[in-house]
Amino acid sequence: MIRKAILVYPKDNGFLSPLKGPKNDINNWKEYLNSPLGGFWSDSEIEILNISNSAELHHYLAEEIKEECEYIFFAFSGHGGFDTTIDDTMSPKGDFIYCSSYSAMYLSEIKKLLEDVTKKALIFVDCCRSEVTNAPQYNDYSTIQGYAQFTPYQQQQKKLALSESVQRKQIPLKELKIFLEGSLHKGLLLESKKINPADAKKKWWNNMPHANGMSIIHSCSRGEFAYECEIEGKVVGLFSYLYINTSSGLVIRDLLTFDDAFEVSKNKPNDFLQSSSRPERQNPQSYNNGLNIPFAVYPQKMETFLEYIDEVYFKKLERKIYAYDNTKALFENFEMIPGTNQSYVIHKMDTLSNTIKHAHVYAKPKGKGGQLYSIRIDGKGHDGSSGYKMPRKHQEHFRKLGFTIPEKGILECRLHELDIENYSLEIMVNDSCLEALFG
Repeated sequence: MIRKAILVYPKDNGFLSPLKGPKNDINNWKEYLNSPLGGFWSDSEIEILNISNSAELHHYLAEEIKEECEYIFFAFSGHGGFDTTIDDTMSPKGDFIYCSSYSAMYLSEIKKLLEDVTKKALIFVDCCRSEVTNAPQYNDYSTIQGYAQFTPYQQQQKKLALSESVQRKQIPLKELKIFLEGSLHKGLLLESKKINPADAKKKWWNNMPHANGMSIIHSCSRGEFAYECEIEGKVVGLFSYLYINTSSGLVIRDLLTFDDAFEVSKNKPNDFLQSSSRPERQNPQSYNNGLNIPFAVYPQKMETFLEYIDEVYFKKLERKIYAYDNTKALFENFEMIPGTNQSYVIHKMDTLSNTIKHAHVYAKPKGKGGQLYSIRIDGKGHDGSSGYKMPRKHQEHFRKLGFTIPEKGILECRLHELDIENYSLEIMVNDSCLEALFG
């Protein structure tokens, strides 16, 4: 079976506001797809198209894909819009992407070309969907002859200054907590390299759905802008970055579909914008026909014996009143849970200490008043908090942060996952050692 990733961004920067983010978005997608976490795509399965015009993209999709694919992932980062001009069917022409400042291509065209060469496809578009009329097009590229004629034509074509309404906007988001997400994602990518690549690729294919069809993910809703920002010294598309980083929550689960990743990431652009007190809004949209295409794969991780001992030991500890230490606040960033008087702090994953991402929740602001509970990113109790019932507002808030919260809000225990058939446990200590450890 053949799979192919087509990653597209425009070479032409003759726009009012040249974009710096698309190239970084495409590089991030390639890095992710190459990783075991992303399914271990080989370079031969990934095509990066730095296009100068719509004819180049049309020619590649129509002529260069020689074999029918089982699945194609098509990603575009750049400028775009929604053409409200009525077509022959009395419907709006719809979404389009700018391949240059003077040529565009409608998503309906891209979909039709992909349908001719693949059974399944997912289109990921990070661009504005602001409404315009009559997207600039060069129409004679449906044949090889038309494509050949395009070169002298486009050299004579005067570049158009795009309306400000279709410029993907750059906003300063350096102050946001997005840095932690980036660091966590990079850490998980590095950890995923420990996976046997062949196993990762096999798991990816084993989870490919049997049904055929096409799904589309937009970085914003019709009439909205898509934003880009600077993160860790690089300008990136806000939604592309947040979407790829949903894999950072994949620690215990062994599979995350594109639909799962969308549900986790769809509210994050607005969460980050609102946390920065900015008026802008960006609401991603997904048109999914039921395809559950694998986005991230990871081998099922069992709890280690050290974690098992850790959980049992914490259950033995006597609960003590929390003594607030002013020095602690200097190194931890406490946040409030909206609508409550409780605060929390998030600790990132640390592979050296075998700790995954988790949050500590306190009874009062700034970590005061004693710890109520601690929750892991996968919804299990941390530091002896298994079985704790989370208040409704806590559940809602941590779900928005990407935590997997059990339906009833009761933190799951990790111990029940231990399968006795998978473990041969021998404790090479005497009775006095056990007494000292467990009391």
